[in-house]
Amino acid sequence: MKLDRPGAPHEAPLAPEDWTMDMIREGDQHIAELRRDGKVMCRLSIMLNEQEGDAVRTVIAEKARWWIHEYLHRPPSGFAALE
Repeated sequence: MKLDRPGAPHEAPLAPEDWTMDMIREGDQHIAELRRDGKVMCRLSIMLNEQEGDAVRTVIAEKARWWIHEYLHRPPSGFAALE
C-alpha cells in the first residue's frame, strides 16, 4: 500500500496491501499509527510546524515505508526462530 496520496514522490519501497496508516495531529506533532491487518504495529511521529495536510502525510509516509521495509526484513526472533 502506498500510505500516501496517488502520485506522491517516494524513495522507499511500497508497503504490502495489508498495511495502513492513520494520522493524528497534536499541535505541531504529527503521529502516524501503522497497522497490519488492523493491528497497531508501530507509531511514528514528526514535528513540522510549517507544512500542512498532504505535505506532512508524504513526509511521514516515506518514514513509515522505510520502517515497514526494515520490519519485514528482520531476522526471526523468539520462538519463531527456534522452529
